[in-house]
Amino acid sequence: MTRRLFTLIAAITTVGTGAAQADTVCRASSMRGTWLLSMVAPGGSPTNLCELSVNRRGFFSGQCIVTDRNGQGGTETFTPSVSGRMVMRAGCAITGRLVMEGEAASLEGTVWAPVDAVPVAGSVLMQQAGYPAVTGQLLRRHDANASLFD
Repeated sequence: MTRRLFTLIAAITTVGTGAAQADTVCRASSMRGTWLLSMVAPGGSPTNLCELSVNRRGFFSGQCIVTDRNGQGGTETFTPSVSGRMVMRAGCAITGRLVMEGEAASLEGTVWAPVDAVPVAGSVLMQQAGYPAVTGQLLRRHDANASLFD
């Protein structure tokens, strides 16, 4: 019984993942729009929430809200500008580069949609030389919603 249950779960997981991935429209222009990028560094600080405006070629610009410990038991918040590019690869993989306050980091990850559509969510790994890798989440922001910075 247990063996059949695990086989059934594995089959459902495999079919479900493949079907969702196959339905996502994975073109360079699929990333066009407004995205929220949320990242938390190992240890919980700093935290970043960025609003990115991505053009049809994957170039983006935007602004972030960054909260970090100030070394005196409190926190400080600042709102740096951010820019870069995300390139769509086969299988809805993305690679790219993000620049914040003159510091560059590489990005790689995947995006997906629940149905036949452009991607609406994703996960990324950001790596900056000399720092631990940071994982993040991408969510497409609908144009009808107000900007975080208005």
